[in-house]
Amino acid sequence: MDRTKEKVPGTQKITLKDFDRTIQDLGKSFINQLYVTIKTAQIYEPNNYAYLKQSQNLAKVIRRLLEEKNEIFLQLKEGYLFLNEVRLKFDFAGYIGNSFVIEELERTKIGTITILPEVDQREVDKFVYLLNHFDSDPPNIFELIQNRLSEVGIVHIGIEKYADQNLNLTDMAALDNRKIAKKTFFKAISLAQEIMTNVRNSKAVNIAKAKRVVQTMVDQIIKDEALFLELSTIKNFDEYTFVHSANVSVLSIILGLRLGLDRKKLSELGFAALFHDIGKVKLPIDLINKPAQYDELDWAMMQKHPIMGVKTLVFTRDIDEYTSRAVLVVFEHHMHLDLSGYPKVKNHRSINLFTRIVNISDAYNAMTSGRVYIKEAIPPHEALRKMVRTSGVNFDPVLLKLFVNIMGIYPVGSLVMLDTKEIGIVFKSNIDNPYRPKVKIIGDSKGKKEIIEIVDLNKLDDATGTFKRSIVKALDANKYNINVSKYLVDY
Repeated sequence: MDRTKEKVPGTQKITLKDFDRTIQDLGKSFINQLYVTIKTAQIYEPNNYAYLKQSQNLAKVIRRLLEEKNEIFLQLKEGYLFLNEVRLKFDFAGYIGNSFVIEELERTKIGTITILPEVDQREVDKFVYLLNHFDSDPPNIFELIQNRLSEVGIVHIGIEKYADQNLNLTDMAALDNRKIAKKTFFKAISLAQEIMTNVRNSKAVNIAKAKRVVQTMVDQIIKDEALFLELSTIKNFDEYTFVHSANVSVLSIILGLRLGLDRKKLSELGFAALFHDIGKVKLPIDLINKPAQYDELDWAMMQKHPIMGVKTLVFTRDIDEYTSRAVLVVFEHHMHLDLSGYPKVKNHRSINLFTRIVNISDAYNAMTSGRVYIKEAIPPHEALRKMVRTSGVNFDPVLLKLFVNIMGIYPVGSLVMLDTKEIGIVFKSNIDNPYRPKVKIIGDSKGKKEIIEIVDLNKLDDATGTFKRSIVKALDANKYNINVSKYLVDY
């Protein structure tokens, strides 16, 4: 059978085309420009050239939005931003601006901002500076801002107070945990970016900050490792090196946690994993981003990065338990269990435990991302199969078996077809039955589902005593151009 022509019910329609694409794109641009404008206003006076130039950029987006819709209606609901009832979804590049605007609305207790067609740039500027006017957060901050609107001549921008959502304590706790976990995870990505940028520019690496971020991540993973497994499905191509480092750190911490390591050891492990690829910063960018397969010269250059990474860490002159363990992991992370791989060593040695853990996490994330060494992403279940085939040679068999148990037969992020002709994405493994994970149903024979349904494949039908749904086979999400992280991780 020609798999390239195989059709999967529902997959051909699972795109953003059912959404208001124009509002989605303009909305993300609006949030980003609002974020930059507010930050610029914190530094410059209203008549400063730098502020005026940025303010004009915001005004252009507002005018474009008002051409599409007769008014702009920005709303904060349950921790998410909605523009004219369209929920805005952000990738990594827009996450910082999105988080800032949400935090600003929460700080000022503003739930809704309405902008009418008659608004001019002067009113927008006044509104931006009004938000920045209150350095402290008085309990009546919303009322103070609302009263000042008309006083300063803002008549075409209105605000409404944020209304507490009618959620029970369990739902509120779950939302808070997700929000904190996402914030922690993206902070780790930003940290990886900061570290590598500083190294590339021969600036100091903030080791203390790295420790704090990893320690926070360890605490969050201990609370909810399943949520971080969802987050680890993010494979942002533009920020691959940074996202990969954060993902390897997350997967390593989870594996170490299941192995029984204490909090301190988990922090040291996560720190070492976060730094494992730091030597790549010293390689040419063209080599890292090369789309074609590597030739002999490329491989010779690439194989130098563990040594480069060791030198980088040693030159920080901040050697302690964290950095010394990281140096060892950086040096060994491309050595296989049988000492094949690289760098080549003359004497027989045992690969240390942290490296054996990072080796597994690194290989799995690299395979499922499809970057640098592996040019095309491999479906999660296939990646595990490939790794199992080299168990005892490339990977520690005991640790790999534990890793497979954590990920499940169908790892988080797997696209699966069910016997009901529905298409789902695995978002949580089932410890009791690895063949029956929890799944988000995203499509069926009729196309994309408007409302995603969450089902536990291990639950029985009360009437028949049999399973309602079963997995028929795993699919390749890349083949059908489905970004699974969009369904698992809400930005």
